[in-house]
Amino acid sequence: MTFPAPRIAVATALFLTLGAAPALADAGDTAGNASLPVQDRGNPHAATLPRDMHGLAAVKALGTHLDAVAAQNDLSAARLTKILTSDDTAWLSEDGQMFYQEEPPSAPVEPPSADVGPGVVQPDTGSGSGSTTTPAYPVAQTFKLHSRPGASKLIFLDFNGAEIKGTGWNTRSNPLGVGVYTGYDSDGHPGTFSTAEDAWIQEVWRQVAETYAPFDVDVTTEDGGPDSRERTTSLDTHFGTQVLFTNSAQAVAQLCNSACLGLAWVGTFSDVDPVGFYQPAALVFTKTTMSATVAAQGAAHEAGHTLGLHHDGTTSQSYYPGTKAWGPVMGSAMPRAVTEFSKGEYAGANQTEDDLAVIQANGLPLRTDDHGSTRQTADALGTQASYAVNGIIRTRSDVDFFSIALRCSTNLTVAATGIGRQSALDLRLDVLNGSGVTVKSSSPVSGYTTASPPLSTGMNASVTVPGAIGTYYLRVDGVGNGDPKKTGWSDYGSLGQYRLTAKGCATATSPSLAANDVQVTRPAAPRIGKAAPGAKGGTSTALVRWLAPTSNGGAAVTKYRVLARRLNDQGRVVRSYGSAYLKPAARSLNMKLPKARYKFVVVAYNRVGASPLSRASNIVRAR
Repeated sequence: MTFPAPRIAVATALFLTLGAAPALADAGDTAGNASLPVQDRGNPHAATLPRDMHGLAAVKALGTHLDAVAAQNDLSAARLTKILTSDDTAWLSEDGQMFYQEEPPSAPVEPPSADVGPGVVQPDTGSGSGSTTTPAYPVAQTFKLHSRPGASKLIFLDFNGAEIKGTGWNTRSNPLGVGVYTGYDSDGHPGTFSTAEDAWIQEVWRQVAETYAPFDVDVTTEDGGPDSRERTTSLDTHFGTQVLFTNSAQAVAQLCNSACLGLAWVGTFSDVDPVGFYQPAALVFTKTTMSATVAAQGAAHEAGHTLGLHHDGTTSQSYYPGTKAWGPVMGSAMPRAVTEFSKGEYAGANQTEDDLAVIQANGLPLRTDDHGSTRQTADALGTQASYAVNGIIRTRSDVDFFSIALRCSTNLTVAATGIGRQSALDLRLDVLNGSGVTVKSSSPVSGYTTASPPLSTGMNASVTVPGAIGTYYLRVDGVGNGDPKKTGWSDYGSLGQYRLTAKGCATATSPSLAANDVQVTRPAAPRIGKAAPGAKGGTSTALVRWLAPTSNGGAAVTKYRVLARRLNDQGRVVRSYGSAYLKPAARSLNMKLPKARYKFVVVAYNRVGASPLSRASNIVRAR
């Protein structure tokens, strides 16, 4: 079998983020990650069961090992017993590691109508057309997409295929044969990718990245090699999980016995696993006719298992499909317009597992708050002809405040818009005057259209304030919709990215604002200088230098960040380290790094967002 070669990228990789996010998402703080819970699986080949088992038979076969195997899976004996006896998709491998073997996706509740075609805009929709025939980004970047470059945790979406050897999938009682398994393929040519396949892959990435947008994780299509995701010791803070998309009929037949959507090891995300025994941690079995939304929801679901999440069901169903509009990520919500993390607030929930808390306990922290949460800490956007800023709502209590100053009387128009199809963020927008009194609010009733996949409506918010003048505060929040016990959802999982835009004073009515009557954009890339190795015999460091961008985009540069890209002996990037944010006057950084070879890139930020990455520096060895 021929291993499908990855697409050759352009010399300077362009890191792309979701539509509402900056061109380069902030990498976020990684301090404190070493204190996260660490699970060491010990000897993965130590047999506890005679074969892979599930149901009551598995509980009985465990006998006196029940408590130990439950602890191995971060569960009580009672909880493990309940899961195994109530969910036919929950299994234990011979060594006692839990995994899920998913049922094939079910058909939508309602017969879908024709999808909205490219270029057709539906009014007030939070989901967009979601075309998967036209790529949203240059095709050369399909395998270079990053939602949060520089983050120390990653979810690698592998569409290229992979060799599976010496893993838990190869050592089961129904083992997968050692070999190279093809990736995603819709046209019978697994070694190459058509424009339509590029578009499909990009859309899957976009939706999975949005599901995990509240967390400090880089959802990427770029293979950084095993070192980027395998946790070698408990002190290793850079790790992640690999989700393999494959059309391999052999893999389905050997691993599932019959059709299934995918498989995933449970709770292995932050495990110490230096040989990658549990990688790929999840597999999604794709078909030529599978929609990007089904594949994305399947991948988000399987990645959730690796982060310790179990199925959201009811007293009569292992998987809860949701209402006609909404469903939980860990249920079977593929045909839903809105899918969110849940803690069992819907009617008949069989568990109240706090998804967000479990994910954090399994090694994936939330992002740091990106904007002020009160009027007193509001991000000051100043006086402009127009405003545009990106943000993240990362918890149900997260509220973002911004202030603007209008030096004329104008019809102030403000809009908060989500990222498009499958956005989980139901937006509320409030405009307050300088005294903090709310003068206008918008939170449309949310619904859906029966497209295929369905589209959510009413997720965005916009207002107009006639005759506005002076200081105003703009408040953005994620909200629920109706009663979660009936057909709605709460604000618990109403999280994700948004773009806030506003129209200020035009030059015609305020000549003094002529200098501001410019559409501010992100800055150009910084100009990289020559890097140098650190001093001999001291702390392992390397020095990187840069110059300011040739254009600041119309607004002052507010900070810089350096990304150190570690190289293996073949010159391939295997890991990235992000610096803290640096002051706008900074032009060099002596960066503490493990001993290895590195090249560096630099990012500049202004009030709108992040610049493209600079060109890579020369290669140096930290010493």
